[in-house]
Amino acid sequence: MATWEMKGKPALLVLHMQPGIIGEIFHPDSARVVKESGIIPRQQALLRAFRNKKLPVIYVNVRMQTVVGDIPSYGFLWKLEGASVPLPEEYSVIPEVAPQSKEVVLYNWPFGPFSNSGLDQALKVCHAETLVPVGFATNGVVLSAIMGGSDRFYSQVVPGDASASPSLKAHKIVMEELAPALALVTTADDIIAHL
Repeated sequence: MATWEMKGKPALLVLHMQPGIIGEIFHPDSARVVKESGIIPRQQALLRAFRNKKLPVIYVNVRMQTVVGDIPSYGFLWKLEGASVPLPEEYSVIPEVAPQSKEVVLYNWPFGPFSNSGLDQALKVCHAETLVPVGFATNGVVLSAIMGGSDRFYSQVVPGDASASPSLKAHKIVMEELAPALALVTTADDIIAHL
């Protein structure tokens, strides 16, 4: 790894690690991809490290809302039958990476973690300067977090091995082509070593 230094106080962002996303509603291969990618043990290691150092951990979950009227979009996610009315348990975080008491859980809609969630305000309250986003899917909420963080002038360090996508090709494009334009992309272990 290249030599680098953590800028200011980092905050770990755990994004859309929910039963309703890591399941067949989002994509039929989501649960298998999450398991085979090994992202959960890496996220658990990051959570332990951030908690041990008393650094902020913020969760953002999508909470879909019923949309009134037609949406001018060709994307398949807008056309999922029943996806706008998920079960309440789908709002929660999966048990493997669940929040501890006093850790912030925010809800966004529609896709970006900064959208209608209060994330920017929460980051300011905890004086975070560097974002460390992890979650599912890389080419969805994680990419949106990287772009949204850049729009708000946060430093960002992305553990490329702690997020996944149903499409390995999409994951690689984000982590090898798109994210490096806006953030340092490294590994979970490397980030832990720099805390």
